[in-house]
Order: sequence, then C-alpha cells, then structure tokens
Amino acid sequence: MNTILSVSNLSKSYGEKKVLADFNLSLCSGEVVGILGENGAGKSTAIECMVGTKTPDAGVVTILGMHPVKDRKAVTQKIGVQFQHTGYQDRIKVREICEMTVALYDESADWKNLLRRFNLEEFANRFVNDLSGGERQRLTVALALIPHPQLVFLDELTTALDPRMRKDVLKYIGQLKKRWAIYCARIAFHGRSTAIVR
Repeated sequence: MNTILSVSNLSKSYGEKKVLADFNLSLCSGEVVGILGENGAGKSTAIECMVGTKTPDAGVVTILGMHPVKDRKAVTQKIGVQFQHTGYQDRIKVREICEMTVALYDESADWKNLLRRFNLEEFANRFVNDLSGGERQRLTVALALIPHPQLVFLDELTTALDPRMRKDVLKYIGQLKKRWAIYCARIAFHGRSTAIVR
C-alpha cells in the first residue's frame, strides 16, 4: 500500500509546556487511525502541525510525498480537514459556505449530496450561526469532504452528535476508508471516547 501520511519525530511546545514529543505516524490509503487522549494531550496540535497551520519545533511531515508548508497549494487540493474549533463569518448561510468551499478546489464533490448525506439539506438556506451544535458539527465534516480528499483529518468528530447521527457518521467514515486514508483525533461522545478500529 502507498503511504499517504508520514510523520517522524514531531515535537511542539508552547512556552515551557511540551505538547508533542517525538510523535510518529504512518498512514496508508484505506486506513483509519483514531488517536485517543485527554484534553490538552496534543491531538489537535498534531493535526495543525501535520497540515501546516502550525509550525512544529522539530520533526518531518510528508503528505502524499509533499511538504505541508512548502507545497501548501498542492497539499490543500488533496486533503480535507475538520478542525475542532471552526469560526464562520457572521450571517453566512450553509449553502453559501458550501459554494465558497467548492470554489477553492480544482475538483469537488457535490455539496448538495453531502448535505443530504449528513441530514442537512433542509438547512441549506439557514445561517450557519443559527445551527445547533450537532448540525454545525455535521456541516464541518461535510465541508472537509468537499475536495474529494485522499486524506481526511477529523478532530473531535462526534462531539455534539446525538446517538443516531453519531452511528450514521461513523458508518459513513467506515465506507470512506475504502477510498481514502482518515486520521481522527479522539472521537468523543458524552465524556467517553470511542476508538476507531483500523
């Protein structure tokens, strides 16, 4: 299998606090990896360093053989990212954020189909800020899948999802692994963590 993501000795500190220390990971197409850990353990920081939105203190990351910072434009076209905390501009509608996201990529999925898949179709004309926590969480996952990514990073995937939607989303992620590699940082639900099996 082809290695999609390679992480070697990734380290990151904030002041005196060491958040990541020699983090290593190798991920191939068709694999799903879930990372479990307490709040503040460095899961989100690991994603941010891997996708190039934060600079690690040490270590090497390659995504599809490319450097996430030096080859940012090419890498961005090949990955999807759902961050733990996402801010949207005021008064933007669901369909508008989907259309804007589609415009960023050379190839993209049908955003209407993704909204349908995540039970958001009826909210297309609703302002994102008016969505419930679970609805907004489903939207962030749908947006991460718009670029037809070869690698998807999902941070706190099931936060704020009700039991039925949590099950549906995890089932869908299981189907996606046939085509993509997926990295999940702690799938949390009601104070407990669910491990995704490779």
